Order: sequence, then C-alpha cells, then structure tokens
Amino acid sequence: MNDRMDLYIDDLAEDQGVLFTKAVEQGFDLCSFANMYLRSSPRDFMDKCYPYWMTLIPSILIDKLPLSEVQKTAEWQDTWEAEWFGEFYAWYQYLTNIPSVQIAESVSPEFLHAHYNVLHDLDIKLAVKKLAEFRGVSI
Repeated sequence: MNDRMDLYIDDLAEDQGVLFTKAVEQGFDLCSFANMYLRSSPRDFMDKCYPYWMTLIPSILIDKLPLSEVQKTAEWQDTWEAEWFGEFYAWYQYLTNIPSVQIAESVSPEFLHAHYNVLHDLDIKLAVKKLAEFRGVSI
C-alpha cells in the first residue's frame, strides 16, 4: 500500500461512490461507466497518488472524463449499487495495490454486478478481501 494514499483513501472512496452515483443519475450505464473510469487517465493518476486527482470533487472530476465512450441506458439503475461500486473499486485498488486498469479486467463491472447482492451485505473491506482471495490475490 502506498503511504501517501493512506491520507486520502476514506475521502477518495466516498467521492468515487458519489461519482458513480452521479453518472447513473445522468443516465449512463453503470457497467459501461465503470469500465471507462477504471481505464481512464484520471483514475491512473489516482492509482499513482497524485494529490490533485485524489482530492477532486466528483462534480469536477466527471467533467474531466471521456463520457462519449460511455453507453447511455433507458433502464432504471440502482444508485445504491452505483455508490457501492465506486467505493468498492477504490478500496480494492488501495488494499491490493493493483492498477485500476488491471482490476477492470480481473473484477469486471459485469462480474461485480452479478455478485452485488451477495457482496454488498458485507463490510466493504471484507467484501474486497473475500473477492481478492477468490481471485488469488493476497492482502
């Protein structure tokens, strides 16, 4: 784990949850948004603990993302799930120290969505630990 990230992780996880919620509220497909976000340069900067990117509020950050790559959806989506996704991915990256782009491949948003009903009932750090262990990643 990166010592500099220790200073930001609680706020980052919460803000990332808000960011995912805002995206869903704007009609973006949750899985499509998550895939784009985890592969984005802003998220890469966060993985590398650049303080500027770690402290951006969601309403500013969403304007810096390539949203043209994200599918829209007409279906209602659960904002609670969106918030949980954002927080989960922040904690997963922090606790495993795996780059977000690799996380998008190993724990895809589609996989996370399929297992959301089981995982979201756990404490978020325990959910990360269980899924990491299942994937063969030690924390």
